[in-house]
Amino acid sequence: MGLAAAAPAVEGALAKVERVLPATLRDRVQAVQETLVFDLTPPAVVPTSEVIGTLSAAAQQKRQVNLRYQAWDAETTERNVDLYGLVYRAGFWYAVGYCHLRKDLRVFRLDRVLHAEIGHDTYIYPPGFDCLEYVTRSIAMTPGNWLVDVLLETTLEEAQQVVPPALATLEQAPNGVVLRCYVNNLDWIAHFLAGLQCSMVIHQPPELREAFQRLAENIIAIADRYT
Repeated sequence: MGLAAAAPAVEGALAKVERVLPATLRDRVQAVQETLVFDLTPPAVVPTSEVIGTLSAAAQQKRQVNLRYQAWDAETTERNVDLYGLVYRAGFWYAVGYCHLRKDLRVFRLDRVLHAEIGHDTYIYPPGFDCLEYVTRSIAMTPGNWLVDVLLETTLEEAQQVVPPALATLEQAPNGVVLRCYVNNLDWIAHFLAGLQCSMVIHQPPELREAFQRLAENIIAIADRYT
């Protein structure tokens, strides 16, 4: 039986389960269903169900939420956030929204949320906002040791087929496609870029050229080796 054929039975079973749930719990379950976006990968870390439920309810009701949040460097802050939705991406849970502390859009790892409480202030969800796309682009541009900026001499369509959106951003340019990302290992990104099998121009960093030279030397050494 295909998924399309099974869908009515699944929906019927879920409806029966929801009918016997207490009203408060049913509302929280519906909040989770309506606000989550999934990109399934085995979880690396798991936030508490209380955090997921609270943030889902806040996003569904479009009510501002107060977060006590611990950043990657262990700095703890209190902030009010207009939550637009939750995303499960590459083994992590994320929340996306407008942070009133930073006065800008922010992405929050849910396993770093120490406490969440729904407030009374409401907000308007920005029309057409795509939570999964924003999280994916944010991951690609998470600061690392090196900012890579390379012009790929190919089309945007071809580049999108071979460059994962969580790895780098792609921007159409007059003479190709500009790839930008942050990495901690230039040898790794040189190996990846070489595998794209298209001509390219390295804008930055200059050290990436040296990584390509090391890669070329290794390839030549392998080609020259006799068994």
